[in-house]
Amino acid sequence: DDDDDDEEEEEEEMYTPPQHRSVPKTLKEIRQLTTFKAHSPEVVFDVFAQYTDMRGMLSRQGFLQGLSKFIVTAEPPLATYLESFTSYLGNELFSAFLSNEFPSEELIDFSEICSGVSVLCGGTRDEKAKAAFSLFDVNGTSSISQFDLSVYLSSVFKLLFWMNPEIGPTNGGVTPDLLGSKTAEEAFLELKISENHELTFDQFKDWYEDPGASGEAEGEGASPNTSTPTPTTTTTTTIKTMTWNDIRDLTALKHYGISEVMEVFMGDVYPTGVVDVAAMYRFFVKLNRSAGGFNDGSGDASMHQKLKDFSFGFMDMFETQGMDGGRKVVNFNDVATVLTMLCTAKKEDKMRTAFTLYDEDDDGHLSRSQIESLMMSIFSVQKFMDPNKVINSVTEIAAISAKEAFDEARLNANGHISLEEFTKWYTTDSGG
Repeated sequence: DDDDDDEEEEEEEMYTPPQHRSVPKTLKEIRQLTTFKAHSPEVVFDVFAQYTDMRGMLSRQGFLQGLSKFIVTAEPPLATYLESFTSYLGNELFSAFLSNEFPSEELIDFSEICSGVSVLCGGTRDEKAKAAFSLFDVNGTSSISQFDLSVYLSSVFKLLFWMNPEIGPTNGGVTPDLLGSKTAEEAFLELKISENHELTFDQFKDWYEDPGASGEAEGEGASPNTSTPTPTTTTTTTIKTMTWNDIRDLTALKHYGISEVMEVFMGDVYPTGVVDVAAMYRFFVKLNRSAGGFNDGSGDASMHQKLKDFSFGFMDMFETQGMDGGRKVVNFNDVATVLTMLCTAKKEDKMRTAFTLYDEDDDGHLSRSQIESLMMSIFSVQKFMDPNKVINSVTEIAAISAKEAFDEARLNANGHISLEEFTKWYTTDSGG
C-alpha cells in the first residue's frame, strides 16, 4: 500500500534530535528510535519475558535491559542522544506502570507493560489487540473476565496517556485505570455478558468494530452485525450539505463539554490505538445513547445507519495517515481538534484544548510549524464542507495564519508561541 510505503520511508529518515527539549515523547519519534514496529507483539513479549520473575513481574533493571533490545543503533553524536532517550523512555514508562502489588519493591506487571507496548508493535490493529488479549487468557479458554479486560484496556491507556499528557487536564482528571474499568464494564453490558462470565476475543472485536453487534442497538433479537460499518449513500456529498449545527445535532456533540467528549473519544479510540471509521461510529453512537437518542428502539436502525454514513463522510474530511487492515487511519490530534470545535464550550476554551493537543512536549509553547498543523486541521474541514469559503489552498492559508500569530506576538519563525499569546490572537478579529 502506498500509504504504508510512505510511512515506512518517513520513519527511515535520519533522525535529528529536537533542539528545544532533551528527549522525545511522540509516537512518531518513539517509532523512529525503536524497532518495535519491525516486530510482532509476540516477539516483543518473548524478549521481556526473559527478564520476568516467577511472579510475572519486571524490575526496573530488567525492563531497561529488555527495552535496550529494541533501540536503534547509530554513530555519534546520535548514539549519545540515544543513551539519554533509552534511559528516559525506560524510566518514564516504568514509573507509569508501577505496580502496587508489591509496595516494598519497584516492579511492573509483565502482562500490563506488554499490553501497553503492543500499540507500538508491527501488525494490524486486530493482530495487536489479539496478542495483548491473549496475555490475560491464563487458562487457555480464549476468553477473559471483565476484570482482566479492564486491566488490559487500562494498560493501553497508560501508555497512550503518557504519550499524550495534554489529554489529562482536558479529560476531567479521568485516570487510565478508571477509563479502562468503565470501558470494560460497557463492553460486558452492551454484549449482555454477566460480570461472572467471560468475554471471547471475537466478541470483543465485534464490540469495538460495531456497536450494533450487541443486539441492543439494533433491536432485540436482531442478527449481530459483526462487519466493519459500510455506507449506504454517497457520504461525502451528504456531509457537505450539512451545516456545523446539523453535525452537532446528529452527533449529539451539542450536549457535551470538552472534557466529556475527550473522555469518550479516548475510550473508543484507544482500546485499539487506531482512529478509523469503526472507532468514530462507535463514538457517535455512544454520544447519542448517553444523550437519550436510543430511548424506545423505534427508528434505532435508521439512526444507526445515519451515523454509519456520517462516520464515513467524517473520515473523508481528514488526510489518510496510513492503512490498518484495509481501513483508513487518520491523525488523532486532527480529529480531536475538530471534535473540540463542535463541543459546547467558550471559544477560548476550545482553542486552549486544541493548543494542548499539539503541545507534544507539554511546555506550554508551540513552534510555527505546529501552529500551521493546528490551523490546517481546522481549515481542512471548513474547505471540505464549503469549498467556496476557503478559496486558497489549506496549506497556504494555514501558513499565513501562523505567520500572523507570530507577527502579533513579535516572534521570529524559529520562536515558540505561548498559549496566552495564541489565545489572544485567535480570539481577536485576526484569528477568529
